[in-house]
Amino acid sequence: MIFHFSDFSGRHIAYIDWKADKTDPMHPSSVLKREFEKNEDLIIEQTRIVKTRDIPSSYLQEFFRPLDIIGHYYMDASKFDFDDLRRAQARIMHIAQKFDFKVLYNIYSMIAAAYVSKTKEIRRDFTEISDYLNSAIEIYQEILESLSIKDNPSIYVDTQKKVGDIYLKLSEYQDRKKNCGRAIGAYEEALKIYTLDDFPIDYAFVQNNLGAAYETLAEIEDKAKNCKKAIKACEEALRIRTPKDFPMWYATTQNKLGVVYHTLTEIEDTIENCKKAIKAYEKALKVNTLDDFPMQYAATQNNLGNAYNTLVRVAKKTENCKKAIEAYEKALKIYKSEKFPEIHQELELNIRMLLDFCEDE
Repeated sequence: MIFHFSDFSGRHIAYIDWKADKTDPMHPSSVLKREFEKNEDLIIEQTRIVKTRDIPSSYLQEFFRPLDIIGHYYMDASKFDFDDLRRAQARIMHIAQKFDFKVLYNIYSMIAAAYVSKTKEIRRDFTEISDYLNSAIEIYQEILESLSIKDNPSIYVDTQKKVGDIYLKLSEYQDRKKNCGRAIGAYEEALKIYTLDDFPIDYAFVQNNLGAAYETLAEIEDKAKNCKKAIKACEEALRIRTPKDFPMWYATTQNKLGVVYHTLTEIEDTIENCKKAIKAYEKALKVNTLDDFPMQYAATQNNLGNAYNTLVRVAKKTENCKKAIEAYEKALKIYKSEKFPEIHQELELNIRMLLDFCEDE
C-alpha cells in the first residue's frame, strides 16, 4: 500500500502534533502564545474603551473574565472545553451589545483562534473537531460581514486567509468537496490583496495553501485539472520560497509539489510525472535532513520511495527497485514500530513487495 505525506490533508500527515517538540517556535502552542502577546496592547485599549462607557464594575468584571479564559486558551487549552469558550464568547458579545460598544476585531479573532487551538489536542473525535472549526468560521464570517475589502483591506485579507485555512482543515473531517471549494474561494479573495509585488511572503503562503486545497480536491474530482492547478499554485509559491531565503517553506512546498506530480501519474504521463515528483522530493531533502528535521525527512523519504515504487511498475529496472527500497529504509530510521506502528508496518510491507516484484530482474 502506498501512502503519501503532505502538510495538509487528513490522511496526508506531515506534522504529528502530539509527538512534536513543544519548544519548537513553529509548534501551534508557540504560535498562539505569540499571537496573544501581540494583541495584549489591543486588549488594554479595549479596556480603556469599555471604561469610558460608564459600565458598572460588576459588568466590567464579567467582561474581563471571559477575556482571561481566552487568554489562557493560548497557554494551555486543555484546561477548558467547548462550553467554556462558548460562554466566554457569548458573555463578551452580550455586554458589547448591552452597552453599545464595538469589540475590537482582534478580540473576535482571538476567540476564533482559541477554537482552532483546541483542536490540536483532540485525536479521534471528528465531530468535536468539526464543532470547534465551525465555531471559528462563524466568528470570522461575522467579521467579514461587518467590513469591506475597500475600507478595511488588511483585516479583510487576513480574515479571508484564516477562513481558507480553517475550511481546508475542516475538509479533513466533513464535506471534503464543499469545504475545499470554500477554502479555494477564500484564498482567491485573499490574493486580490496579497499580490506578488506588494506582499510577497503572504502571497507565497496563500499560494502554497491554495495548492494544498487543489491537491485535496483532486482526490475527489477532476484529478488532472485540479492537480495542474495545484502545481501552478506551488510554482507560484516557489517564486518567493527559495532555498536561500526560506529553506523550510521551500522544502514544504517542494514536498507538496512532489505529492501532486505523483498523484498526476495515476492518469497521465506516468514516467515523466514520476521523474518530476522525484526531482521535487530530492530538492526538499536538501533542506529536510535527518539531523535537522527528522520527521520531515522521514515523510519525504517515504514519498520518494512511493515515486520510485510507481516507476518500477511502469519501467521495471533494478536501479529503481533499489532506490525505492533505499528510500523506505531511510524513512524507517524515524518511523520505528514502537512509536509509529501503522506507518512502520506499511513501509515494511512495501519493501517486501518490492523485493518479491524485482527479484527476477
